[in-house]
Amino acid sequence: ESKSKNGGPRHYHLRRRYGLGVAEVERMIQAQGGVCAVCGKRPATQVDHDHKTGVVRGILCIYCNAAMGAFRDNPAIIANAINYLESHSA
Repeated sequence: ESKSKNGGPRHYHLRRRYGLGVAEVERMIQAQGGVCAVCGKRPATQVDHDHKTGVVRGILCIYCNAAMGAFRDNPAIIANAINYLESHSA
C-alpha cells in the first residue's frame, strides 16, 4: 500500500470512504501518540467512524475497532459489558 500523500490505493480508499487522505490520517495518528484512541496500547491503524453520520472519530487498533463494531457503537451495550466484566472479576 502506498503512503503517498497524493495517490496510491490507501489514499484512494481513505478519500473515497472517509473524505480523508493519508496525510490527514497520519496527523491524527501522531496526535494520538501513534497508539489506539481506545486502549492506548496497540498501534493505531483503523479509521473509526460513526456509522450513522460518517464522521471520523479517531484511529483505533484492529481489536478495538472490531469491538466497537461488535457493540454496534451503542454506549448502553458497552456499559453493560463493563458491568458484566466488573461483576465477574476476581
